[in-house]
Amino acid sequence: MILPRTVVFDLDGTLVDTAPDLIAALNFVLDREGLPPVPLQAARAMIGAGARKLIERALELEGRIASVEDISRLTRDFVDYYAAHIADASRPFDGLEAALDDLAGQGCQFAVCTNKLEWLSKRLL
Repeated sequence: MILPRTVVFDLDGTLVDTAPDLIAALNFVLDREGLPPVPLQAARAMIGAGARKLIERALELEGRIASVEDISRLTRDFVDYYAAHIADASRPFDGLEAALDDLAGQGCQFAVCTNKLEWLSKRLL
């Protein structure tokens, strides 16, 4: 089989299970707003389309509507917390490292395409 020279991966939920740290950051900002935490399993389904959307979805669960300014403030707080805790519980998926080694051994190069901020992506990788 002929493999492509470059294999492009998504980061969150593909290479690395980042949900625990993303949800910890979400729950940090929710707690500061006096809102209850979102359980890990329920919040996993809310992840996608970035931090801002994750926060909006969590607020919707509580029937809260926030201003653009509030969402921006919460997003900044989320990013600050997440940056400091980016790999507390995030881990590569089982078998990932062996699969990447196998592909690299066959001459493949890798790239990551993600909506995560570039500096956070580099920190996580």
